[in-house]
Amino acid sequence: MNFILLHGSFNSYKQLKEFWLPKLENLCQPLGHKVILPHLPTYSFEEVTNLGIEGVLHKQSLEIWLKAIEPHTDLFIDNKTIFICHSTGPLFALHLLSKYPLILDSAIFVCPFLNRLIKSTWQVNKVNETYYKSDFDFEKLKTQIPLSYVFYGTDDPYVDTEQSLLFASKLNSEVVPVVGGGHLNKKENADLILELCKTRIKHT
Repeated sequence: MNFILLHGSFNSYKQLKEFWLPKLENLCQPLGHKVILPHLPTYSFEEVTNLGIEGVLHKQSLEIWLKAIEPHTDLFIDNKTIFICHSTGPLFALHLLSKYPLILDSAIFVCPFLNRLIKSTWQVNKVNETYYKSDFDFEKLKTQIPLSYVFYGTDDPYVDTEQSLLFASKLNSEVVPVVGGGHLNKKENADLILELCKTRIKHT
């Protein structure tokens, strides 16, 4: 089984690398599973602020991320891949699945959204603007993701609850609300994901 973590914008890569990746590796690698965390190009919040709302982003976009993920596509093995995606990661995963004929074992979507984030700052929406999409072929995507879960924090400061629930409804995902979880990017939240990963390992 391949566990592929897809991070979001800003510092999500660092957080997943520090918190989720080591625990997942300790759980999966002794059993022969691979855990991969592609480093997709991102800006810092400060960089986007300095560029300004009218500035042009050259380092991060959907097109750039799709190109950056290409070296890892040989790991997209049908029925033997689990996506674990955070923030912008779930939306990027839908773009990936629309491009590649991949059938997952399952997917874990953490704080997902499809559209512009109504309670986030302009900086967040600016880096995410090329990813936003709500007219995917969801019937096709549901055949590619036979089982999925959506985790969301009830007090997420960036993603409105209704936006995560809309994402879940489009994919028939099982919903897991986390009271007081925020954007689910803290160290303690990794254990929630690990417990779910264990059930998928037992399933195989």
